[in-house]
Amino acid sequence: MCFCLFFVFNSFMQTRGADDIWLIEFYAPWCSFCKQLDPVWHQIGSELRSLGSPVNVGKADATSSTGHRYDNDLR
Repeated sequence: MCFCLFFVFNSFMQTRGADDIWLIEFYAPWCSFCKQLDPVWHQIGSELRSLGSPVNVGKADATSSTGHRYDNDLR
Protein backbone atom coordinates (compact mmCIF):
# COMPACT_ATOMS: atom_id res chain seq x y z
CA MET A 1 0.00 0.00 0.00
CA CYS A 2 1.31 3.44 -0.92
CA PHE A 3 1.47 6.21 1.67
CA CYS A 4 2.93 8.80 -0.66
CA LEU A 5 0.36 11.38 -1.74
CA PHE A 6 0.36 12.93 -5.19
CA PHE A 7 -1.01 16.44 -5.53
CA VAL A 8 -1.01 19.68 -7.44
CA PHE A 9 1.14 21.95 -5.30
CA ASN A 10 -0.90 25.14 -5.66
CA SER A 11 -4.13 23.55 -4.41
CA PHE A 12 -2.22 21.68 -1.71
CA MET A 13 -0.87 24.92 -0.24
CA GLN A 14 -4.42 26.27 0.05
CA THR A 15 -5.90 23.19 1.76
CA ARG A 16 -3.16 21.84 4.05
CA GLY A 17 -3.33 22.37 7.79
CA ALA A 18 -1.14 25.12 9.22
CA ASP A 19 0.61 22.69 11.59
CA ASP A 20 0.91 19.78 9.15
CA ILE A 21 4.40 18.42 8.62
CA TRP A 22 5.17 17.36 5.05
CA LEU A 23 8.17 15.87 3.29
CA ILE A 24 7.61 16.73 -0.37
CA GLU A 25 9.49 15.57 -3.43
CA PHE A 26 9.30 18.03 -6.30
CA TYR A 27 9.86 15.95 -9.40
CA ALA A 28 9.82 16.16 -13.18
CA PRO A 29 8.13 13.23 -14.95
CA TRP A 30 10.94 13.06 -17.55
CA CYS A 31 13.78 13.08 -15.00
CA SER A 32 15.64 9.76 -14.75
CA PHE A 33 16.88 10.56 -11.22
CA CYS A 34 13.31 11.27 -10.10
CA LYS A 35 12.19 7.96 -11.56
CA GLN A 36 14.96 6.16 -9.66
CA LEU A 37 13.92 7.88 -6.44
CA ASP A 38 10.25 6.91 -6.82
CA PRO A 39 10.35 3.46 -5.12
CA VAL A 40 12.54 4.82 -2.33
CA TRP A 41 10.14 7.74 -1.81
CA HIS A 42 7.19 5.36 -1.49
CA GLN A 43 9.16 3.28 0.99
CA ILE A 44 9.89 6.38 3.08
CA GLY A 45 6.16 7.13 3.21
CA SER A 46 5.34 3.57 4.23
CA GLU A 47 8.05 3.46 6.90
CA LEU A 48 7.04 6.77 8.46
CA ARG A 49 3.39 5.72 8.49
CA SER A 50 4.16 2.35 10.08
CA LEU A 51 6.18 4.09 12.81
CA GLY A 52 3.26 6.40 13.60
CA SER A 53 5.18 9.47 12.50
CA PRO A 54 3.28 12.76 12.19
CA VAL A 55 5.26 13.47 8.99
CA ASN A 56 3.24 13.17 5.77
CA VAL A 57 5.02 12.22 2.56
CA GLY A 58 3.98 13.54 -0.82
CA LYS A 59 5.21 14.42 -4.26
CA ALA A 60 4.38 17.23 -6.62
CA ASP A 61 5.03 17.53 -10.32
CA ALA A 62 7.24 20.62 -10.47
CA THR A 63 6.59 20.99 -14.20
CA SER A 64 2.85 21.51 -13.65
CA SER A 65 3.32 24.25 -11.03
CA THR A 66 5.97 26.32 -12.77
CA GLY A 67 4.37 29.68 -11.93
CA HIS A 68 4.40 29.11 -8.19
CA ARG A 69 7.09 30.52 -5.91
CA TYR A 70 7.89 27.60 -3.62
CA ASP A 71 10.34 29.47 -1.43
CA ASN A 72 7.71 31.85 -0.03
CA ASP A 73 5.47 29.08 1.26
CA LEU A 74 7.88 26.50 2.66
CA ARG A 75 10.03 26.32 5.71
